[in-house]
Amino acid sequence: MKKVSLLVMLYILSKGVFAQKTFKDKYFGISINEPKNWIVKDNNAFIDSLVGNKLSDSLLSNAIEANNGSITIATFHKYDEKKSGFIPVIQITVLNNPSVLFNDFEVDMKASANLYKSLYQDFSFITSPQPVVINGKKSIYFSGKFILSGTKTFEVNIGGSNFQQNQLLKYQIRTKVYAIPYGNYFFQLSFTDNLEVKEDEKLFEELLTSIKIGK
Repeated sequence: MKKVSLLVMLYILSKGVFAQKTFKDKYFGISINEPKNWIVKDNNAFIDSLVGNKLSDSLLSNAIEANNGSITIATFHKYDEKKSGFIPVIQITVLNNPSVLFNDFEVDMKASANLYKSLYQDFSFITSPQPVVINGKKSIYFSGKFILSGTKTFEVNIGGSNFQQNQLLKYQIRTKVYAIPYGNYFFQLSFTDNLEVKEDEKLFEELLTSIKIGK
């Protein structure tokens, strides 16, 4: 059986309020409410160039395969990308699903989730992969945490002269991943934030209830 990989690289950059404005993609059949004051970046122009008028599931799957097996539908950022430090992000991706039975899909997703441990050296599960129901559809959910390291450059004045110094920064990152099968493909939703910020976690839970799958 062809293995499905959930290893779509998390798009990570160094008081969301639930809103009723809805993001809906044009082709694949997923919608979700947008968090108020977050920056929404759809990928419509690229998807249009890749998919064109290919409206059948089989042709959409071919388009996904032609793009290395996945297409990013949209990303939501809490802050402008120019802001320094870690920026919470929601990423929606569509990938091909070769599994006919949910049990096979579950096995593939569990194997793929474990690959996060090789992607992030200190990755550990908060919640191990398990079946959940999203808007009436059986899905797979897991969450994990890891350390994101970076540096911040700033200037100090010593004796009338300016000097640049680097400060090492470490963030405890949490990611929640949902894999929702739909026909020949599946949606991967990644909610990634600072483990210590509770307001974002609450926002993610509210957004989750707004997800709708189907054309």
